[in-house]
Amino acid sequence: MEGLGLNLGYLFVQIFNFAIIFVVLRAWVYKPILGLLERRRTAIAEGLEDARIASEARQNAEQEAQQLIAEAQSNASQIIREANDRAEAQGGSQQADDGGCSSALGVAHIGFDVRRSVTRQPWPARWSTPCPT
Repeated sequence: MEGLGLNLGYLFVQIFNFAIIFVVLRAWVYKPILGLLERRRTAIAEGLEDARIASEARQNAEQEAQQLIAEAQSNASQIIREANDRAEAQGGSQQADDGGCSSALGVAHIGFDVRRSVTRQPWPARWSTPCPT
């Protein structure tokens, strides 16, 4: 081996040193890093799954809200139609002398009441009086 420039004793010592370094690094560096990466991969996967579930829940809530709004608008339209029919049946001569303000305000109250029941908004203070004079 001397002809190749290799010393057999040094070769065995280098192989032994490499084996020791390999075992130590594998046990105390490589495995903890792999464990850390695996925990991170799991946490990211859980986060993505939670985000997907939250997105589906948001979409379902938006659809339910749209259905509630559509139902409330249809109920409000029906109430307005019934009120108009009752007013026509009683005759148009019994209008108040406020110029129709109370009937317009009543329609506004109905529309806002429907919206308030859907969105849970407070009743505006400006509607506490029937009509400005």
